[in-house]
Amino acid sequence: MIAALVAGLVLGAAGAVALTQARRPVTRPTAPSLDPLTGVADRRAGEDRIADLAARDAVVMIDIDKFKAVNDGSGHAAGDAVLREFAAAVTRSVRSDDLVARWGGDEFLVVLAGAGDAALAITERLHAAWAGFCDGQTITCSAGVSVHTTGDPLRTVAAADAAMFAAKRAGRARVAAA
Repeated sequence: MIAALVAGLVLGAAGAVALTQARRPVTRPTAPSLDPLTGVADRRAGEDRIADLAARDAVVMIDIDKFKAVNDGSGHAAGDAVLREFAAAVTRSVRSDDLVARWGGDEFLVVLAGAGDAALAITERLHAAWAGFCDGQTITCSAGVSVHTTGDPLRTVAAADAAMFAAKRAGRARVAAA
């Protein structure tokens, strides 16, 4: 009888542990974190996507040209409006499986899933889709693109970033390939 009582207590404790484990919240994958100003993915979400780059994915780095002049000349509210409009224009120009992320300040990262050889042409279309104006001044952007093959995805990001700076050095308002 004592053995049956001990067995019941042990089984009861095991059942209580199982019940407690069953009540734990189910962890679900989180949605990408969003930049509060622009509504696109934030840098953390961009970094997460970069970590999963596959061969033929393309990375595009885009920077709004002379953005500081917008903030200085027209105010930060105007600069914020330009960032929101720019993010919306880029988002409308990509496919649903691509990612647009605010990388920092006035710089955006775009991952074009499986773009491969078409990456430069797609980036040229993204660039052409942007026709921003602020207080009557045209606002341009410069972009760099790199297609991932194998190896460290951060090298692909660095190559896209270097290509973007090459576009700026070449006169801004253009696209350069890595």
